[in-house]
Amino acid sequence: KPPPNPPIFPSDCAALISPCLTTGPYIEKSMKDLQRCTVSLARYQLLIKEEMDASVKKIKVTFGELQTCIMDREVALMSELDKIKKEALEILDSRQRRAEELKRLTDVAIQMSESQLAELRAEIKHFVSDRKYDEELGRSARFTGSPESLGAQIQQFGEGEEINLSSDSLQNSPRSSTAITTIMVTSCGVSDVIRWNR
Repeated sequence: KPPPNPPIFPSDCAALISPCLTTGPYIEKSMKDLQRCTVSLARYQLLIKEEMDASVKKIKVTFGELQTCIMDREVALMSELDKIKKEALEILDSRQRRAEELKRLTDVAIQMSESQLAELRAEIKHFVSDRKYDEELGRSARFTGSPESLGAQIQQFGEGEEINLSSDSLQNSPRSSTAITTIMVTSCGVSDVIRWNR
């Protein structure tokens, strides 16, 4: 009875397997796939650097345009308020002159006829009734705006693409995280299944 085959240890595997598997057609296809994947990885690394550079430039241009837009809006608002102020002061000055005119008429009211007094009283009543507009004119140059809402919109402005997987999820795939490596060697005439812990 022939003696049993001696056990094969992990240190003997490389010498036993490499002459057969490195030239076998089944490992050759895998090697080509791995090579293509490696080339793609290098290309994608270059692509993300190019995308990052382009995105940085775009961010700077975009926020530069936003700053210009804010400055233009500030100038437009200042000009608008100056115009409102001028118009409001002209109306209030006109009412002030009218009030002084009515005051002079009341000073000589004793010399007026009944019809003239009735007309003066009506003009004074109409003038006084318009005083509600004086308060509105006094507030017409007030600026209103919500910096909080604008700030919130700016904080939400723009976005980057999110990565939905991590390096850990790739490294912990079943094929790459298994603790036992199994190799079936048949092309060299060995039918044993060699297992060893990594």
